[in-house]
Parts: sequence; structure tokens; C-alpha cells
Amino acid sequence: MIAPYPHSGQGNHHGSMTAYGGDYEAQRHWMEITLHLPISQWYKYDLSYWGLDYPPLIAYGSYFMGWASQTLVGPETVAFFDSRGYEGNPVHKSYMRATVIFWDAVVFFPALYLICKRYYGGSTESCQDKFLCLWLGCMLCPPMILVDNGHFQYNNVSLGLALGAFHFMTITETIGMYDVLGSVLFCLALNWKQMILYYAPAVFSFLLGKCFRPAAAAAAGWKHPIRDQQEQEEDKLFFLSLVQEPKKCLSCYYTYYWDTFQNILKLGLSVLTTFGIIWYPFYHYRQDPKESLLDVFGPILKRIFPFSRGLFEGKVANLWCVGNIKPISIRSRIPERYQPLCALVLTLVAIMPFCIFLFDIGKRHTSTGRRTSSNSTHNLTSLLWGAAGTSLSFFLASFQVHEKSILLPLAPLMLLLLLQPRSMKNSSKASFWVAHWFPIVCTWSLWHLMVLDRLQVVYFAVLALYMCYVWWWQGGLSTLMQHHWNQISKEEEEEEEENDDDNVADRKQCGEFVVLNKVVIPCSMAGMVGLHVAEAFVSPPTNLPDIFPVLWTVVACMAFVAMWIESLLSLRSKAKQLGQNGHYKLD
Repeated sequence: MIAPYPHSGQGNHHGSMTAYGGDYEAQRHWMEITLHLPISQWYKYDLSYWGLDYPPLIAYGSYFMGWASQTLVGPETVAFFDSRGYEGNPVHKSYMRATVIFWDAVVFFPALYLICKRYYGGSTESCQDKFLCLWLGCMLCPPMILVDNGHFQYNNVSLGLALGAFHFMTITETIGMYDVLGSVLFCLALNWKQMILYYAPAVFSFLLGKCFRPAAAAAAGWKHPIRDQQEQEEDKLFFLSLVQEPKKCLSCYYTYYWDTFQNILKLGLSVLTTFGIIWYPFYHYRQDPKESLLDVFGPILKRIFPFSRGLFEGKVANLWCVGNIKPISIRSRIPERYQPLCALVLTLVAIMPFCIFLFDIGKRHTSTGRRTSSNSTHNLTSLLWGAAGTSLSFFLASFQVHEKSILLPLAPLMLLLLLQPRSMKNSSKASFWVAHWFPIVCTWSLWHLMVLDRLQVVYFAVLALYMCYVWWWQGGLSTLMQHHWNQISKEEEEEEEENDDDNVADRKQCGEFVVLNKVVIPCSMAGMVGLHVAEAFVSPPTNLPDIFPVLWTVVACMAFVAMWIESLLSLRSKAKQLGQNGHYKLD
């Protein structure tokens, strides 16, 4: 459906005078330079023409794809220098499109499969139907298709690695090999695309809290001695134990902190080892043996984090771009040298609540003494909400944001929002519309990027395909497959009785969605449709030529702020739920 349509910069449609084309040519050019140049030149060669500015792992991937292009399509596709602007061969264009599908099939779809199976892994027809709906909805998410397959990038690789990391980090209650594997996957995601840093505060906070879980002390039947559950009573018990059995109590204390140190050491070594393996070749094959670590890695880091580009580029739906509208014009009011610092402070303020909640959730056991599916997914759900919140915080407040970065909060949110109507018994129209509203808002925010790439037909076609899925979701669940969804096995009924607290929390959250459903969704949908109609039939004033892109950013930014608030409330709800089950209470 997408292959016949243009890619980013096709025919130099962007009109750049310094470099031909767009992201498509950039990806092809990286295949060319990594295939023909020594590794010491990858981040230094002719930076004015699509110089490599992504982390090393995608450079290695470009080398592999360049070799495959040279072998399968022809050496002219990646010929050094002479292949610049090469896009006339339809076979090569099909190959480039196929590489996106290849990486999706190898990385992104399996990660979605793991998480969907985590929630609906039962063998009953009900679970299988729910799994199919969730997995299909994620694969048909319009922005994921439009950006990677239409505009042309490889974002889904890093997103898939990150989602896989979230899955493994939340399997066990204490730090173990699954967490080390999750840490490695997250490092791989970060080394594929630097924007995965948007998730880093959430991951760090959760894992740090998990490192402090009293593994050995809990196994020995001792509570964590530092105000862990019922604060005053626990303190009294601890000091009483310290007087009556000082050796045993202090031994428990020592064991607890030794286990904590070991947990941190395991994760730290996994991070250092992964980064070392990926980055060491650049030092080993450096151009001059006298070059220091700073000489080798400094230019690479400067390329990966281009602070010289300014506070934002284009019309992106974040707070800085909206705040730059006249008469506010915040960009001209803050000196350029202070803008990165202001963005940093605002971003830290926005992510801090999510980090605090995730640290508390990570630190405390979710188990209530009974083995239920709720316990196995509680941490995963919490981490997904936290990652969505921190990535939305970065998108709204950080320095140098691109509109395509909305994929980062969308990746966890598309899973979480589709999970809200978890059964016909608990579903509501509010949760249903929220589940499908946010992907549509994200798609709509990319409209002017699609116009620039001449992908308007693809934009509406992918949205139409997704709306067919939405109809199937609603109609299928309510009529076509209702007999499947209502056939809940005895095991599921018993599990629902055991997880009554979780069901109550889910119903409360659906109640919170009603406010979002009655106010934000109707207003935003009316604004989106109205702006599409106005742009199609009304010419902008000569003195306000960018009025429609600006209005686009304002409406989309308001929707993203609403989703940030919802993410924070949802994570807080999860923390409260854990407090009730785990006997600690959030004030």
C-alpha cells in the first residue's frame, strides 16, 4: 500500500541546497559510508552531506544492510560517492522498504508478541481473542506505519528492543538474569537511537528501587528494617528485635545491604559490558594511536547530541514551540545560552513524579501471598505507564525535539490504552474511545510531515485501515465475538475473585477516563476535523502564512498535556493499589 508512494525527500522535494533528499537518502548514505570507509571515519566524513548522527549500533546495522544491498540489488546502489541521490531503481526502493519490514519482523513484532502474551497468555478462547485484538491493534497503529514505512526510518527497532527490555525487567520480583537481559536490551535500544533516553529515567528509577528489595531478608522471614510497611509499628519491632536478638537482626541488616550492592553491581556490569562491546571498535581502530578516549568519542557524542541546532526545529507540538507563538515569543526572551538549561529544568520537573512513583513501586513487592496473573503484570503495567510519562515529559519540555519523537510515548501507551477494556464485563465507552483516540491524535500531529513527504493519500489510507480495526474491535467484541468473550473459564472466574482489588482499581480508572472522554476527546476531535476542513478550503492570510501548522501544534500539544496528566494519575493509581496490597500507603 505504501511502496508506490514517495519517501522522505524523493526527487529532492525538500529543496535542500546542502544535501539531496531526506531521511531515506540519509539511511542509504550511511549504508554507503559504513561499507566503504574505515570505522574511524564513519562519524567524520563529509558531515555536510547527511553525516552519521545516530549511535554506533545503527551504524553496524547500516553496514549489514549496505552489504546486502550491494549483493542482492547491485553495487551501484551503495557505490562510494557516485551513489549519492540514488533513487531511480524501483528494485532498490523495494529493497529499502523491505529492510524496514525485516527489522519489524525480527525485533518489533516479537516484542509486542511477548507483552501481549504476558497479559493474555491463557489457552481459553477468551484469552486468545483478547491477545489477537491487542497484538493486531499495536501492529496497525498508524504513526508506527507512517513514520518508518512511509517517511522512512528504523524507529521500531529501538522501540521493540525497549519494549522487550520492559518485559524482561518485570518478570521476577528480585534482580536476576532476566533483569540483566532486560538491561542489555535497553542498552542495545539506546545504542540504536539516542531518543530512547526518554525512557531512561523510568527504567533507572524502577530498577534502582528493585535493587533495594529485601531479597535475602524476606526469604529468611524478616521484614526490611527501614520503615517499610506499617512505619511506627515496624520501627518498634525492629528495635525490639535489635535488643532481643542483636546478632540475627544485624546479620539480616548486613545481608540486605550486601544483596542491594550485588544487585546494583550486576546491572552496572551489564550496562558497562554492553556499551564497551559496542563502542570499543571505534577506539581500537582509531585513526591515530595517540588519540585519547576523549579524542575518539568526543566527535561521536557531539554528532549524536547536536545541541547547536537550537531549542526546537519546525512546528513540533511541545511547550516550547507553543510558547514561541506571538506575543509570548519565549525563544527570543530567553538568551540562547540559557535555553538548554531551561529545557533541562522543565524536563526534570516533569519527570520527577514518575521517577518517585516508579522507585517506590520497584522497591516493594507486589505479591500478596497468592500467585495471580495480576501480580505478574503489575510491575510491567507500572513501568509502561512510567515510560510513557517520562517520554511525554521529554517530548513536551526537552531540548531539540522532532515531531517523530511522539512515537516514544505512543509505543507503551498503545499497549496500555488498548488494555483498558480488559473484558466486556469491565469495559466502558470512555475507556474504549481513549484507547483509540491517542493513536489518532499522534497520527494527526504528523500531518504536515506527511504533506512535506507527499504522503497525504497514505495518511488517510492508514487512518481508514485503523478505523476499520476500531470498528472490528467495537463491533466484534460486542456482537461478532461476544459469545467468546463471555465464555470465561472457571480458572478465570476464580482469578477475578482473587483479584477483586485490581478489578475495582480498573473500574476506578475507567471512571477517571470518563472525564477525559467527555471533555478532551470531543474537543480535540472537533479541532482535528475542523482544522483539516479549514486548511483544505480556506487560504491562510498573507500576514499569517503558517497559521494552520501553528494551530496544529497548539491542539496537539493540549492533547499531549492531557495524556501526560492521565499517565501520571494512572501511575499514581497503580502505586496506591500496590500500597493497599503490599501494606504500605501513599499519602
